[in-house]
Amino acid sequence: MPKITFRGAYIRYADLRYREEAGAFVRLQLTSDFTDEVKEKMDWTDVPKHIESCKLEGALRAKFLVLEPNEKELRKFPLQIELNEASDFQLAPIRNDEGEIMRHQLRFQASTTQKGAIAAIEAYIERMGTHVGKLVLDYIKQEELDLHPSEKDKAEEDPEQIPLSESIAEGSDAHEGHIASAAVMKFPGRKRKEAPLTQ
Repeated sequence: MPKITFRGAYIRYADLRYREEAGAFVRLQLTSDFTDEVKEKMDWTDVPKHIESCKLEGALRAKFLVLEPNEKELRKFPLQIELNEASDFQLAPIRNDEGEIMRHQLRFQASTTQKGAIAAIEAYIERMGTHVGKLVLDYIKQEELDLHPSEKDKAEEDPEQIPLSESIAEGSDAHEGHIASAAVMKFPGRKRKEAPLTQ
């Protein structure tokens, strides 16, 4: 079974949800470094540093999650839970004291229907807080996700939102068929209300 490793990972928060068709499930909101290893596994292109934020296409039909803290004395307390999927990958900027974008971090969500998962996650967060660690996902397959029609229409109607694939392709080979190329990018300094990252 293939694996993908996210470095510098931590849980921002988690919540318990319910749907009639799926029953009770837990959704985790995760953050990690945007590493070359992840880009290669997910077939993502590099994103220019000046980009404010962007959504990345792609999802993982995941099987298992292990989040192990970096600190040696804490590694004996990893979080290990079964997983259903990892999706909603987005980039968020990391700025210096002057407000300049230094690099990007990856944000995404994962869901699980494992019994007792919320208690295990709560215990991990109480013990580790936002200590970063190594997050390893075992996954079955990688899936391509299309933009929702309404999102496509919005991107076409809004001239300030430019398809990243077109921008990156200028002056370089186009990456057709990328399962996880960025869908929309935003530039800083525009006089418009930016939509917040999906929680």
